[in-house]
Amino acid sequence: MFTSSPAANDFAHPIWVKSNTQRTKLLIKVLNQLYGSSSKSILDVGAGDFSIAEAICKLGHNVLALEPRAKEANLPASNFRTYKSDVDSYLSNAGENIRFDIVMMLGLLYHLERPQETLRRVSAISDSVVIIDSVVLDHDGDAIVYLEEDREIAGHSVNGLGCRPSFKWLINKMRANGFEYYYDLSGHLKDIRSDGLSTGHLYNWKCERTCGWRRNEMQLRKFIVFSRAQINI
Repeated sequence: MFTSSPAANDFAHPIWVKSNTQRTKLLIKVLNQLYGSSSKSILDVGAGDFSIAEAICKLGHNVLALEPRAKEANLPASNFRTYKSDVDSYLSNAGENIRFDIVMMLGLLYHLERPQETLRRVSAISDSVVIIDSVVLDHDGDAIVYLEEDREIAGHSVNGLGCRPSFKWLINKMRANGFEYYYDLSGHLKDIRSDGLSTGHLYNWKCERTCGWRRNEMQLRKFIVFSRAQINI
């Protein structure tokens, strides 16, 4: 069992603002390319400060944003809802017929104690696409490690337990869930350097099989679109 390093305890920290800004731009580009002006139902799991969900909502999509540490959202709109809950609690209470065209998990997966089970559950309610941004393990095999996290830090695990999956682990689990195709869009995002207080974000990196998840005080990350069918992206 590993212990994670300290991080900034506010979603308004400059690193997270930069990260959310560029991820939002990439998501808007992807959604416009895939669906044009067609409105889709989107579940944003672990929505943080809701900034990404709000931007997607403004495109005309119907967005439900889940965040267990939820604060008041700023956007009063009929196609934007928030729910103060973690994904497992929400799905347990939502009923059997809940469906979404797209599920987003941006910066959440590695804060979960049971990532395989959560992936199985969100895959089951997604009709077409699951989008994941996650810290990953520097390993080219099917591997995952589990670690303790400080639950008092905003954005960390709510129960103090997290994980670091390898990219291949993610691919294999999503294929088992019916998402045969994946599109690694990490290269479309810029790296964000550490400011000395919080670890940066490294999207452009090569595997060195260190079995770690940081390099030069930057988290190794992947931004991946998983799809049930081939898409033009």
